[in-house]
Amino acid sequence: SKKEEKLIAEAIREAAADLPKERPEVICGVGGSIRAAVKIYNELFEDTLPAGRVELKKLQTLLKMPQDTLAKAILKVSPERIHTFIPGLILLCTVAEMWNITKISVSTSGVKEGYLATRLQERGVL
Repeated sequence: SKKEEKLIAEAIREAAADLPKERPEVICGVGGSIRAAVKIYNELFEDTLPAGRVELKKLQTLLKMPQDTLAKAILKVSPERIHTFIPGLILLCTVAEMWNITKISVSTSGVKEGYLATRLQERGVL
């Protein structure tokens, strides 16, 4: 619900209150939620957003959609994210809004891949 979205955004702002106030030039979305957001946007709007960078206003469009329309698109494109997609999108949009970021870089790999690469480097495999 919209009330829950506001509560999530408020919790994010509170948690981020101690972060440095300097504005980064770019933020990077890492993981499945940002990549799913691009796919879902492309599905709903029959568009092809570039894989490497996405505009915040396009992600915000997803949050403004009727919930049933968005839920159908999530189930079609990325059903495993049905319970995590909207909270992840709220997190991403809230952080971008806090620092007045208009474009978000999209990582092609996720946290798990980064963790694995770090461990392999520590063992001298990479």
